[in-house]
Amino acid sequence: MVSSALQIRPTTRLLILEASSSLGGAWSRERVYGGLRTHNALGTLELPGLAMAGENTTAEGYLVGEDVAEYLHAFARKFGLLERMRCDSRVQNIARDVDGVTWTVEIEGGQPLKARKIIVATGLTSRPLLPEVDDEKADIERFHSVELHRREQWLKRDDVESVVIYGGSKSAYDAVFMAAEMGKRVEWVIRSSGAGTPVRVLSHLPTSRWVAVLTKESTNSRTKPSASTRPTWRPSVSWHRCIPQCTTGTGGGLASCTAPP
Repeated sequence: MVSSALQIRPTTRLLILEASSSLGGAWSRERVYGGLRTHNALGTLELPGLAMAGENTTAEGYLVGEDVAEYLHAFARKFGLLERMRCDSRVQNIARDVDGVTWTVEIEGGQPLKARKIIVATGLTSRPLLPEVDDEKADIERFHSVELHRREQWLKRDDVESVVIYGGSKSAYDAVFMAAEMGKRVEWVIRSSGAGTPVRVLSHLPTSRWVAVLTKESTNSRTKPSASTRPTWRPSVSWHRCIPQCTTGTGGGLASCTAPP
């Protein structure tokens, strides 16, 4: 949207406020964790005006997170967005001024800004939601999947033996596979009804043989892999549907125990 506006009217005065330290949201450099895939083929996830190189696509032809992050930076450079972007600027409040013409934008730790037009593009799940867990009596460390990149090396530690993944979105799938691949004992908590987790299919099967692996009828403790992970599945993963009506739409939380239950 911004790039189009600048191409139509290059003299447009605008500012992009980004709460994080870099652009890209879930695909930013600071959040791309090992094994992150888009599950889009090369050429199907591009913005107008710039083709994606996709130098590190998987054997199935999927794009990897690192390529998406670099592509977004390349796009921002090409269309002059970087110099119009202010990172680490979390908006706290937006209010219409008494003149009915301008808006006041309040920024955390910064001076208020004035603008005649405002575009809100925060996404649907821009704020991490951690479930309420009584962890005072347990030696556990909790974090949200938005921290998966930063915590990846910590998860590899030998004293982290058991990992609980709470939630059912794509990042939960990736976290389950990542922890299992590291040799951890994995417990995955989703709704008791089985709802909340999107259906996944085996990425290497032809269309006529798609197999849903996360439906009420097919989920079990030794399920096969989903397209959001990889073609091999670790037998150490077990499924637990023990929390009814849990919230799964924000990416899921992770709790890592330093001792097996």
